[in-house]
Amino acid sequence: MKRFVDLKARFSGVHDLIKFRVTEILLISTVYDGFVLEEDGGLAEQIYHQFSDLSLPFIPRIHRVSGQEEALEELATRPIHLIITMSRISDMESFEFEKSIKAAYPDIPIVMLSYDRLTPDMIAIIRNNPCIDRAFHWSGDSKILLAIIKYIEDAKNVEEDSKQGVQVILLVEDSPIYYSRILPIIYTEILTQTRHLLLHAMNVNHGLLRIRLRPKILLAESYEEAMSIIYTYRNNLLGVISDVRFPKDGTINPTAGFELARQVRALISNFPVLLQSEEIQHAAQARAINVHFLDKNSPNLLHELRAFILENYGFGPFVFRYPDGRAIDEASDITNLERIIRDLPDESLYYHAVNNHFSRWFRARTEFEVADKLRLVDATDVYNIADIRTYILNVLNAYFQRYQSGVILDFEGLSKKDMENAFIKLGTGSLGGKARGIAFINSMITKAFLTDKYEDIKVKVPRSFVICSDVFEKFIEDNNLYNFTAQAPAEEVIAQEFVKCDLPVSIQENLRVLTQVITCPLAVRSSSILEDSRVLPFAGIYKTYIVPNSHENPEIRYKQLCDAVKLVYASVFYAAPMQYAGNADIRIEEEKMAVLIQELVGESFGDLYYPAISGVAQSYNFYPYYPMTPEEGTVSLALGLGNRCLPAPKIT
Repeated sequence: MKRFVDLKARFSGVHDLIKFRVTEILLISTVYDGFVLEEDGGLAEQIYHQFSDLSLPFIPRIHRVSGQEEALEELATRPIHLIITMSRISDMESFEFEKSIKAAYPDIPIVMLSYDRLTPDMIAIIRNNPCIDRAFHWSGDSKILLAIIKYIEDAKNVEEDSKQGVQVILLVEDSPIYYSRILPIIYTEILTQTRHLLLHAMNVNHGLLRIRLRPKILLAESYEEAMSIIYTYRNNLLGVISDVRFPKDGTINPTAGFELARQVRALISNFPVLLQSEEIQHAAQARAINVHFLDKNSPNLLHELRAFILENYGFGPFVFRYPDGRAIDEASDITNLERIIRDLPDESLYYHAVNNHFSRWFRARTEFEVADKLRLVDATDVYNIADIRTYILNVLNAYFQRYQSGVILDFEGLSKKDMENAFIKLGTGSLGGKARGIAFINSMITKAFLTDKYEDIKVKVPRSFVICSDVFEKFIEDNNLYNFTAQAPAEEVIAQEFVKCDLPVSIQENLRVLTQVITCPLAVRSSSILEDSRVLPFAGIYKTYIVPNSHENPEIRYKQLCDAVKLVYASVFYAAPMQYAGNADIRIEEEKMAVLIQELVGESFGDLYYPAISGVAQSYNFYPYYPMTPEEGTVSLALGLGNRCLPAPKIT
């Protein structure tokens, strides 16, 4: 048995990790696009927390410009680390703007972010222009920008950081649409894991060490590019996720993914490889070589991919299994891991040890020294299962002696004082289209000093509370509703099932406070990430519910509000949205629902409450008549809830 060496040895050069950071971003876009990317989904807040946790003096800033002259002026006056251009398809032929910038600033990465679905011809045009380093597709989820920033940093830093043991996840995919979907999922899991690890760190320095050593993600679009990365970082690979059909030797190879998987397994035995394809017939071949397979046409593709990452790359709890796959127990932290290993059946312990599952789990948590020691456990290195168990427990005991400490986890819910604000977020995901627009208007009212501009008139947004899209995802997953909705039950059955399920505990607490503070009726409105899209709006497709919020029993008011939120979630899977999404060639699983809760503005008269006015404002009038001009816009107003202004569309 090899002996365990001193765990107190320090990593050398830790403070030299992540030398390149994106702190100044030049965004070339329209005013509205810039607002969406900067404000939606709490991007600024996410970046702030990441960099403050690392004790870095500067938070990444986004500088938006709309033309070449402005862009060149920004580049001349400040250091820019990343350029994001939101070019339209009509601008792709020449890329003259991007070429001029790349010629003057060759070391600055230029990323294209497109609203339009990129065809193979368009992708070929982009790849033949070296001024664009990578193209991404914007589907409405603001997490893509965070993924772009982290991807650029990883590509710049991986060569040096890998020398300190930093792990690498390789994504092989030649479709910008697919890798734009997948990268945010992988980064979300990694960042979630590092936040969890930070909470359990012994001290600030330990936490900083763990964050700086998080896995890098690299992207390859061809077989040759993928193999180059694999050979370069074969000692640091945590996992490979690959398409089956992608370029090899300059042409599309329909089985390149299988050739790649065989090469990886030849270099690293028992290595987790995931193949993805729209051609379901590849599943049998993947099973034959013991490689995981996902169907890209699966309605639950993104959920299945996330589950694979959690189970195989060590980002979730450690699930103890028998060799045949039957689950025994699971450990969410190292304390429980050690407790379970003491009494774990011999065949399960041997299965996990010789397949390096323990090593991979610790490596994903940036505990490379522990991972290296556990990787030494194999069938030829020990005498019997008792020796394996003793050795692993000794490794963990040495780890505890260095790192174990009591950690207090603190939850900060909304206070009554918070309720005085006009716009409040619950969660960390996207605001969704409807809430995003309200946030934009609220921002403009403040910037233009409109609140008190007119005598006897208060211009303001009604108090608004947004349950962000990440809560929707957690609600669906916690209650195992993906499989239920995949069966396409009737709307009444969907509604009943959703109402029976529980919202996340943190949101329950916030909603309880909300009903205690606000006494007027509430409008519970959908705010999906696809609503208010200029290209394909989902306006009027989902449900809105009015909650009276007037019952003398606060528990009943609270339950009514919770039920309304759940029913808005349920409406995502109703027949009309499903058909509308299908007609538009959109996977309904891509839709993420935020919920907007607003005060219903009006007056009380006895036991009744009368909404004031509702309507729709448009900044451009497409059908003006004299003396109106198109630029003056139009407003449609109606008493009450405004159904006469914008009735729900019929789906045919």
